[in-house]
Amino acid sequence: MRIGRLALLLMLLIGPLAACSCSDEMESSKNLTQSTQYKIISDNKYELLEFVYTMLIANAVDEEGQKQGEMLYAQVEKYANSIKTKNGLGDVDIAFRKIAYLYNSTDQYGKPIELSAMIFWLGYFQNEEWYDLAPEDIYLMEHYTISSNSEAPTVGFPLEPLVSGNKLIIMPDYIGYGSTRGMIHPYLNHELCAINSIDALPSGYALYDTLSAKSMAEGWRTVVMGASQGGGNALAIHKYMDTHASLAKQWNFAYSSCCAGPYSPAMTVDIYLESGKTIYPVVFPLTLKSMLDSYPALFNGYSEEDFFSANYLNHKSKIDEMIGSKNYTSTEINNYFFENVRITSSEGLADNEILLKDILSEAMLDQNSQLVRQLYKALDKSDLTEGWRPKHPIKLYYSKGDKVVPYQNSIAVQEAFGYDMVTVTPFSDDMSHHEVCAAWMVAVK
Repeated sequence: MRIGRLALLLMLLIGPLAACSCSDEMESSKNLTQSTQYKIISDNKYELLEFVYTMLIANAVDEEGQKQGEMLYAQVEKYANSIKTKNGLGDVDIAFRKIAYLYNSTDQYGKPIELSAMIFWLGYFQNEEWYDLAPEDIYLMEHYTISSNSEAPTVGFPLEPLVSGNKLIIMPDYIGYGSTRGMIHPYLNHELCAINSIDALPSGYALYDTLSAKSMAEGWRTVVMGASQGGGNALAIHKYMDTHASLAKQWNFAYSSCCAGPYSPAMTVDIYLESGKTIYPVVFPLTLKSMLDSYPALFNGYSEEDFFSANYLNHKSKIDEMIGSKNYTSTEINNYFFENVRITSSEGLADNEILLKDILSEAMLDQNSQLVRQLYKALDKSDLTEGWRPKHPIKLYYSKGDKVVPYQNSIAVQEAFGYDMVTVTPFSDDMSHHEVCAAWMVAVK
């Protein structure tokens, strides 16, 4: 589930944790860089305001995009000026350093794997010399849904780090992107994505500790953040931290900040099926490919074709190529659905909507079928509303106008864990999915 228009503007080590296990405690260590391994892929520095202006304003695709870009640019400019004031800097150019690196983790098959991630921190140029700034906190940042490799954090330039202020940001690519581009992305396999992301922390910190002239600011904390799919993954990391106390202590875990995430995947699919239509059709092949790949034992006797309509199957090879190549954005794949897969028109159906009966088989449309029950068993493995109790605050954000990730996900988390641990902040009801995610990026730090 991706942010959409804003994403288009931005397109120009320790040993792995036990796969899918929440019971083994990681040994705490005072030395966060001990026994780490990493390999640097790339290392570049950019002037912050010049970069943001070029990406968000100069390359805006339309008037709406330019207005959003100007809003975000103003936020970054505010950050840059406050950082200069706080650090007693004069006429210098605040800049950022982005390093892509490899680290060790575990894949969905329980095997060791080398994944890629990005680390990001601020500095400044003075007389063409680079100087590091001391980050105030660590943000373990989970990115939203992508389908093209050019959008992966190590390859492209995600928006979230650029508007986060003076933070050390570690942002994994996830399996299926970056160094593992040829693999199936374990979409909505929250626990695996959480483990893969946590494994990026020690190597990223070691990399910063080795290459930066500055230490982290006194009293630094780790905050887990993400929007859309990243919101679900961020809350999954929160769960892992809170069920592994020594890990949370080791990383000074403070809280999670999650926007519009699918915290209960089965409920999310259920709401889709009840509505009978979607503006985000790519979610179905992404989800089904992931669940079949991650939990094959649950689908014994079923194939991917069993979930789709005859009409969809006429286009399946093309959609599979678009998804598998990692050359197409979610917007491009969704547009293919609207232009080629949609065969049923209905009064009140928008140009960017498609009826589910054009995509899904009769068995998949029947919420009581054995096929759907098996799918829900797989999705329930990633349900973040049960099976644990949070020990650190959860901050959730949503809009009732979101047609991509139902807002009921946020309500379900608060109902499960209570108002003391979960703060839910609604944005305007007329905000779309990408608008509420953009608002969260600007407003929440």
